[in-house]
Amino acid sequence: MESKKTKNFLHIKPEINSVYKEVVKAFQVGLGVPTAMSIRSLLEAICIDQGITDKVAWKFEVKIENFRKLRAFLRISLMV
Repeated sequence: MESKKTKNFLHIKPEINSVYKEVVKAFQVGLGVPTAMSIRSLLEAICIDQGITDKVAWKFEVKIENFRKLRAFLRISLMV
């Protein structure tokens, strides 16, 4: 597998960018389970950053659904 450089996202917090880089590293060396676990951690961190905490949504699936709705709302808001 060809190793690619990680992207450096300037619009997200350094902590979240760090988790993203760990996801990529785990994937590049073929660590399937740690990659999946890191992806979940990354999504959880993004949800928390966007205000979707355990108080708002307890289950992971609900957090992701709330995040999806937030993104759709933001897309519509930016069009106006």
